[in-house]
Amino acid sequence: MTGFLSVAAVLPQLFDALSLTESQAGWLTGSAFASYALTVPLFTALTDRFDARSVVFVSLCLTAVSGIGFALFAEAYWSAIALRLIAGVGFAGVHFPGLKMLVDRLPGYLITRGSGIYVSMFSLGGAGSFLVAGLVVAFLPWPWVFIISGLCSVLSAILIWVAIAPKKPHAASSAGITNVKRVISNVEAMRYGIAYFGHIWEMFSFRQWFVVFLGLNIGLASNSEYAGWNLPLLAALTSLAAWPASLAIMEISQHFSRKKVVTLTVLTSLCVAIALSMMALASTPLLLGVMIFYSMTCFGDSSAMAGGVIGAVDARVRGMALAMYALLGFCGGALGPAVVGMVLEAAGGRHEPVAWVLAWLTIGAGTLVVAGAINCPWRSTLSELKGERK
Repeated sequence: MTGFLSVAAVLPQLFDALSLTESQAGWLTGSAFASYALTVPLFTALTDRFDARSVVFVSLCLTAVSGIGFALFAEAYWSAIALRLIAGVGFAGVHFPGLKMLVDRLPGYLITRGSGIYVSMFSLGGAGSFLVAGLVVAFLPWPWVFIISGLCSVLSAILIWVAIAPKKPHAASSAGITNVKRVISNVEAMRYGIAYFGHIWEMFSFRQWFVVFLGLNIGLASNSEYAGWNLPLLAALTSLAAWPASLAIMEISQHFSRKKVVTLTVLTSLCVAIALSMMALASTPLLLGVMIFYSMTCFGDSSAMAGGVIGAVDARVRGMALAMYALLGFCGGALGPAVVGMVLEAAGGRHEPVAWVLAWLTIGAGTLVVAGAINCPWRSTLSELKGERK
């Protein structure tokens, strides 16, 4: 995941290097998630018929090509978009196929907890992406962030191939289209899929615009004493705080109502997003503290929701279920950052504190999707519709 948030980490530099508008920056950050959403069903569904280890290995090699290619050939908006689209395709074959690779090798009683731990590492990986970028830009020009992240993908591919033993996948229960129907007809699985759309909308919008927003705040005359702070490293710290929070909420959801735990988490997150919408002119340490807390609430329910969707489906269609889950989620990841960028541009640009009020409300809107999906009485509604048809 070293290259996953490279664009977000150096977005202030890319505004100048690629002559970006706010809307273009939003689409640049969201483009990888768009190609991810379009290709993740294919890659993840393939893991029902082929060993996920091979899928992950090939995809890591593709991710390496996209990272090094961005450093060498991203000279304008469209070339940068093309290379980020390739990055999204590569990551589509890494994240959820990697989860499938894990759960295929776990005993049944550990699958829910194991998948929750794996998904919680997403926050740790995101922190690592910001951390590496922060360390690199402290000494080298921004293209080196992408070169080093590409080399890390090469190392990851080698580790996967050497350290993970091959394993035959579960026998697929039926043809692919039948598996799709089985997943779509599973109300609980689709409930978590739609919730994941809102979750990723919020989470990725926050991550992609974090550095730009904090840069505006630090650029104020009242916060000039903090001008030397390394923004990608602060983003890494913020993402790192989300990791134990995600693990803790996952464990709590093992013992209490998963629906109530997720709902409480997202409502807390919405309140913090509203508070952040009014803090563009705040003291930088205070703002950073609130953003760290927001990271904990924003990312906290990731593991709980992943455990929910895995526990809701049969092992023979688990790959397809994860594919649908990822497709819905990363559609939110593609749209969220782009919509935030368009809102910023329409409201006066990233340098206007008032524009960030609307931007933060746009980010926080994802929590309403999560709360609605988790709490909507879909099961009874579907039963009534079936009764009417009879």
